[in-house]
Amino acid sequence: MSMPLPVFSVNPIAALIGGIFAQAFLQGISVVLVLAALYVLLKLTKAKERNWILVTVACANLVLSTIDISISFYYVLHIFIDENSTPESFILYYLTFQTWPNVTRVGLALTQALLGDFVLLYRTWVVWGKQRRGLLAIIVPGIFWIVCVSMCIVLVHKLAVDDYESVFAGDPMRWILSVLATTLTQNFICVSLILYKLWSVTTSAGGMQSQTSRSLWSVGSMILESGLLYCLTILPFMIIYSTDQSAFLIFEDMVSPMISITFSFLLAAGPGVAIL
Repeated sequence: MSMPLPVFSVNPIAALIGGIFAQAFLQGISVVLVLAALYVLLKLTKAKERNWILVTVACANLVLSTIDISISFYYVLHIFIDENSTPESFILYYLTFQTWPNVTRVGLALTQALLGDFVLLYRTWVVWGKQRRGLLAIIVPGIFWIVCVSMCIVLVHKLAVDDYESVFAGDPMRWILSVLATTLTQNFICVSLILYKLWSVTTSAGGMQSQTSRSLWSVGSMILESGLLYCLTILPFMIIYSTDQSAFLIFEDMVSPMISITFSFLLAAGPGVAIL
């Protein structure tokens, strides 16, 4: 017995084309920001202060987002060339998530998100001091990160192996929303810890009058902006995924370059942030 076809609020073919164009546009912005971030990390930062962890993650984001958009183009071409007999066949192919392009793209996006979460965890450790106190500060967000890694592995395995009728209901939906909620919680905790540490240092240094205090708050505000941008990427993704499948056709293509943009945006701000 075949599953009933869902009702899309917009033409799914138009949504798919709109999604790939939006992804291509954002990928262009992502490439520019990654190159700017690498320029800051490698050229504007002193050799002894270069952070090779950030360089590696920036390059990894560029590679992963490029692979993602390549698979997206293949996916679209395959749909229109091989699955174009009827609108029903197009929708059924889209809903059949147990295909290597879909599973691979989920894995790529989750890997990017985990890399970004790891960098934020690393920044929290640096801000709190690379000592025992710093390790104690990141215990809770570190546990969230480990849990998120485990959940991502299980999620990708389930999507690749189990035969689900839809990823918009039931077990897949619960796993996806749980992963997103976990990464959001970890980001919120890390940003809060960083801002609290910067505030406490500024207070002990005599307020905002000193140059050190102003520099710390400048860095803290950029970290906050980057964290908020990430949250403003994930929250709409969760809402759209839960409510509108046709809009999700567009938004899912935008996630990978948006993660890269969120990460590189902070690094491109300047050497003072790049060494943090």
